[in-house]
Amino acid sequence: MDNKELSLEGLKGIGSCIIAFVWHYQHFAPASFPFYNLIPVSYNHGWLMVELFFMSSGFGMMIGYKNKIRNRQISFKEYFLRRLSRLYPVFFMTLLIVTILQLFYKAKMGETFIYSNFDVYHFILNLLCIQDGIVGTEWSFNAPSWCISVSFFCYIIFYYSVYVSKREDEIYYRLFSFVLIGASVLISEIDYPIFNGLMARGVLCFSIGAILAGVYEKWQISHFNTAVVGNFSMAMLIVMYFIIRSGNIEIIGNLQMTFILGIAPLTIISVLFSPWLRLLLSKKPFVLLGSLSLSIYLCHFPVQCFIRI
Repeated sequence: MDNKELSLEGLKGIGSCIIAFVWHYQHFAPASFPFYNLIPVSYNHGWLMVELFFMSSGFGMMIGYKNKIRNRQISFKEYFLRRLSRLYPVFFMTLLIVTILQLFYKAKMGETFIYSNFDVYHFILNLLCIQDGIVGTEWSFNAPSWCISVSFFCYIIFYYSVYVSKREDEIYYRLFSFVLIGASVLISEIDYPIFNGLMARGVLCFSIGAILAGVYEKWQISHFNTAVVGNFSMAMLIVMYFIIRSGNIEIIGNLQMTFILGIAPLTIISVLFSPWLRLLLSKKPFVLLGSLSLSIYLCHFPVQCFIRI
């Protein structure tokens, strides 16, 4: 990885911490929130970091696998097993830990902590990693792991999009079609297996991230002044942040769609092309945090269960 891609790792690390330590602090039902005046946006809207995760994942998959798939250097089996071996062990471990902890909690309190769907049926869905998005949208067991279920689906459609495309531009046409489908499902708020809000969030953001990676590659080989783009994007983000912080969200319309179509892509562009931000996030502490982002994200709810018990 070069400094630009390392800086994205740093961004993922910050995002995982916002979800684990700020947004989901609400699980403890506190009377007040620490440092709320300093980071109100993270407390109120930290859930949107998941959209950023999906987008950065799509970006990374495009950079890492597009040419290998197009050149038939990696089979679907090998490709999928690589993704499975990276994500499933931590996912499985946290599922077992949460199951044990919830049994203790239920024995003591008569109910489970936060997420109520605690039965054999939902355990099997979790075990197969089809608990959310694929089958339904019911929170159960280590509920934050829903994004892993959706990610596997995104990996499949990404491989298909690249593999069947004879020309490179066909890849982007297919990805754009998934953007349209995801946006339509998300806006319509339908709730069916596969066609639901959780799946739409993943597919939409993942596809945009992959398209962004294509734009990034084009800019890399051009003489385009990317520093200007990065700094302009950063300025736009600062303006958007203060609008959201002020509470006047109606100015920007639907916050989730604005984040997906505007704020998240601008964030990635800023991290890649704003020199000072790229330098900051590519420092070792942030990169280390990024390498731990999956563990932080999947382990934070089990830790909360333990603390609550």
